Amino acid sequence: MSGIADPPSAPVSVMLSTPVFFRAPGVMILFLFLWGINLSVFKALRINYHGALNMVPEDLLEPRQIFQAVGVLGSLLAVCITGYLWSGADAVFIPEAYPVIFYAAALLILLSPFDRFFHRQRMAAWGILRRVFAARVPIAFTEVLVADGLTSLAKAFGDMEVTICIISTVVAVAWSGGDPDHVHTHNLEEDAYNALPGCIHSFFIPIIISVPFVVRLRQCLAARQHYLSIGASSSSTSAASAGYSNPGVVAGTPLVQGHDPATPLSASAFVSVSPLASLTAAPSGPAAAAASHRIAFDAIPLFGPWLNSLPHDAAVQTLNATKYLSALPVIWLSAMKRNYPGSEWLPFYRMLWLLAVSINSLYGFVWDIRMDWGLLQSSAANGPLLRPHTLYPAGAYYAALALNLALRVTWSLKLSSHLHLTGEWYIFMFEMLEVFRRFIWIFFRVEWECVRRGDGIATVRKPSLKADLDDAQK
Repeated sequence: MSGIADPPSAPVSVMLSTPVFFRAPGVMILFLFLWGINLSVFKALRINYHGALNMVPEDLLEPRQIFQAVGVLGSLLAVCITGYLWSGADAVFIPEAYPVIFYAAALLILLSPFDRFFHRQRMAAWGILRRVFAARVPIAFTEVLVADGLTSLAKAFGDMEVTICIISTVVAVAWSGGDPDHVHTHNLEEDAYNALPGCIHSFFIPIIISVPFVVRLRQCLAARQHYLSIGASSSSTSAASAGYSNPGVVAGTPLVQGHDPATPLSASAFVSVSPLASLTAAPSGPAAAAASHRIAFDAIPLFGPWLNSLPHDAAVQTLNATKYLSALPVIWLSAMKRNYPGSEWLPFYRMLWLLAVSINSLYGFVWDIRMDWGLLQSSAANGPLLRPHTLYPAGAYYAALALNLALRVTWSLKLSSHLHLTGEWYIFMFEMLEVFRRFIWIFFRVEWECVRRGDGIATVRKPSLKADLDDAQK
């Protein structure tokens, strides 16, 4: 949308408002689909994602089941979009009824108490969400992964608020005449367009977008307080690590898929971690990996001595909390634009906003590759910028580094509500790119968690498929 001064023709308005109504569910369905691909790859490579997530297989949807759910929700969304676009004066429902139909049907499916549509897995997912918002220690890796995923959907949650705002405004205006026939004779497209500027400038949008970051920030602060209270160090094996020290193994969860947890694992048990790789024994174990992942706080200006005075894991969680805190200025400086004409916002607030975007993007990128993926380790022998223990080919890590850097910038930009004014399809593209970035991020985040847990840390993956095949022939 290039401007907001003059209403466009009805067909153009329908095309422009369609992403506003259906963008959030579309992005969420895409997220679910890509998560299914994540699990498919983990399963194909025999990476023990169940162990990393501390979940029994029965509580987690299999890739096939995820794709079935995507098919059901995607078909429902396609039907509602078609009904929205083709509805007219003689239609059974007004156009704005179709987003309501989709959300109502989706909630009915997801909240149904009946033993249908993967009831056990849905209940397990709701339980994880409750723990995510409670932020009670020990914080499991699964709760960290889900909370990080919610930050990637933050803008979609803001879109849902815009949808509710527009639809409620349209319905109120359409029924204002007191005659039900007035609904079908009113220019609903123009009403939706007129409601759009006020709705995208709603004060609730930055609040809603901020919620996932505040939730993740709260997790970090809870973990930090936990480490301060117990005087934990990076060598701790507590599951309260929130993903940044060796969390140990939850009782009853096998390190290798198909292994009986009552039977001790030998080094040979790790040989089949990946069917693509020929694996050889390495001289180091989880303790060495944790030690190599310690942060040298002396390199941090101003705050290095203070961080060194804290337990290592508490200092790490302090830095992690700062990362999520850095997203809030991006959100709120952008939201301030609605209170200022462009000429007043540009000189000062735009400069602050660009500074906030730069800090958040760079901070997030460095944290992703160093802490979330465990890369940039000087002892890496299988490639510069990598780490000693990897489960993927070296080229995959370098490609992910480049993609993450580029997509981190779009991630920070998309948090800005004032960019709605540049075009709804433009924002839709930003949101899809962020979901794709998170899709790539999950591959390496879960892999690094498996390595630190010991799921394959006794082995080193050879870097080429050719070497794997040669060894297999021998």
